[in-house]
Amino acid sequence: MRSVVLISAAFGAAVLLCSACGGSEDLRSQLEAELPTTSSEGGIIYSEEGDGPKYADMYFEARNRWPDLTADQWAQAATHMVDGGTWNEATVFMVPTTTSAPETTAAPAPTEAPTTTAPATTTTEAWTSEESYDICLVTTSAGRKDKALNEETWASLEWGRGMNANFRAGGRPEYPEWRSGYVEGWEGSDGSEEIALFVDAGCDAIVTVGAGMAAATEAAAGRHPDVDFIGVDQAHDMSLPNLAGVPFGEDRAGFLAGALAASVTSSRTVAVVLDAEDLMSGDYTAGFANGVAHVDAAVEVVSVTADADGGAAAAREAMDAGADVVFAAGARSNVDALLEVTAEPGVLCIGVGGDQWYTVSDARPCLVSSARKAPHWMGMGEGVSPFISITNMSFGEFAGIKGRVFLSGNRAGMVILAPYHDHKDAVPRDVRDMLEALAKSLLIGDLLACVREDCP
Repeated sequence: MRSVVLISAAFGAAVLLCSACGGSEDLRSQLEAELPTTSSEGGIIYSEEGDGPKYADMYFEARNRWPDLTADQWAQAATHMVDGGTWNEATVFMVPTTTSAPETTAAPAPTEAPTTTAPATTTTEAWTSEESYDICLVTTSAGRKDKALNEETWASLEWGRGMNANFRAGGRPEYPEWRSGYVEGWEGSDGSEEIALFVDAGCDAIVTVGAGMAAATEAAAGRHPDVDFIGVDQAHDMSLPNLAGVPFGEDRAGFLAGALAASVTSSRTVAVVLDAEDLMSGDYTAGFANGVAHVDAAVEVVSVTADADGGAAAAREAMDAGADVVFAAGARSNVDALLEVTAEPGVLCIGVGGDQWYTVSDARPCLVSSARKAPHWMGMGEGVSPFISITNMSFGEFAGIKGRVFLSGNRAGMVILAPYHDHKDAVPRDVRDMLEALAKSLLIGDLLACVREDCP
């Protein structure tokens, strides 16, 4: 089921409000009619130190540790850690909430006119306004809480909203309020319908996720020059002042997976399982081979192509060829390949897209890491991710901040390796440091994956 959720930061306080973060109620009719929405009265106050990457790192670590809890609780744990606490201490209060959901009032029958008096628990104010900066996300049908690209994109927007609230409370009350909303696309949607809803609602910036929405995002940007459009995991062919793309190169993701595989193999043979008729699989595969060679050119690379339902057989073929590390790069064959590797003692597997530790939990016995697209990534010396930079500049231009202009064009997004979880001991510290440095070098162009670029 699709859901639309609208969230706004509380005025004048550094809080993160997530009353609807976990909801699944379909609010599409409210969006279309621009009816009132409600928000929580509670919130988590960020510590002053929470403004930097350390707070964000703690927030996402809390989300990984307690994926079934709420964004408010993740923020509470992050604030506790920034203030000098420990994870063991945080465990005490990181428990499922027992607070019941607020009661809702049934909508009037279609033949009845809506009442003109709003209930005491709602606001009659429209959720977008000319004064607030309203940024709206169209996710794929996998949903906002997919533990992959949709969720990480939404978390980046929520991080921006929290930072905005900090600034407003800490001496910049003239900054406009940052409000966030999202809609989950139908299965197979190209995004056109969802984008149109948000344009009509008055969103100042619209973010879409996935290559399948690239064409609709480009077309909407051409029709609506006063709205900023940001395509996550999209590289646009056209150039418009209000259109930005953040492609996450599959070649770079494959390169990191290959470098990891070459670093942990014992048999000196590693493998990649790719999908037939999948263009992205080709980039993953070529990048993987180049990453292996970058670390150790003597390691053999086996490449096996799988049909849609042939992931297990392909993974078995790879292991029969001697591979003790298998990169499951195919979008359709990925899960079956991971599970087949899990059944083979002593063989490691590498996931793709998001951190598959959470999405394919049965593969944990072999899952050493995943090549992950990370829109929220922030590095201490390298600044914030291109996606966060683009949204910040969009906000800054809306707010009239001197020197802030929307960053149009395509900017490569950050690709990293997910945490090693229970397999951390299989990846020595010096190898982890090397892989982190490779990811940063690939982002800034000091190192090339040599798939889309001509390399010597």
